[in-house]
Amino acid sequence: MKRFVVGILVFVSLAAIISCSKPESRLLGKWVGKSGSFQFNENKTGVMNPPAGVNLPHNIQFIWAVRDDDSVQLSIQPPIGKEVLARFEGKKVLVIEDDKFVKE
Repeated sequence: MKRFVVGILVFVSLAAIISCSKPESRLLGKWVGKSGSFQFNENKTGVMNPPAGVNLPHNIQFIWAVRDDDSVQLSIQPPIGKEVLARFEGKKVLVIEDDKFVKE
């Protein structure tokens, strides 16, 4: 009986750890929206690209950091050169400046 209880506790603990993934791990990868795409890398850098047909530079670099409130601060490099806040909306949507991005 004791082994059964210990087994249940281990299973519940692992399930809790897996379900509470950090925002950093959820963020990694490519996110696509109407206004282009954002690629988030493990080293807290990324690349932003506008949608096809838009006359803007491609491969614009940015640096990202997760804030205490789980929002994401993006420091977009020139030629854009501005700070942007992103936030998760549910588990599969990232909102950046009123545009919704879905993980690809």
